[in-house]
Amino acid sequence: MAELHVQKKEANIWPWIIGVLVLVAVLWYAFGRADTTDTVTRASADSAYQTPPPGMPVNPNPATP
Repeated sequence: MAELHVQKKEANIWPWIIGVLVLVAVLWYAFGRADTTDTVTRASADSAYQTPPPGMPVNPNPATP
């Protein structure tokens, strides 16, 4: 009868590490872009003249009767 030598295959961890890094980069890109609108809104709120949103009537002198 022949002898069979069974060796356990060594698990390669590098594909898992690279996959996790790619997943983190994709999530960071996707959710990191959502915060850019808040900074623009805060910056425009501090300005002296604010433009009205699209569709709103423009009244250049609101104090004039």
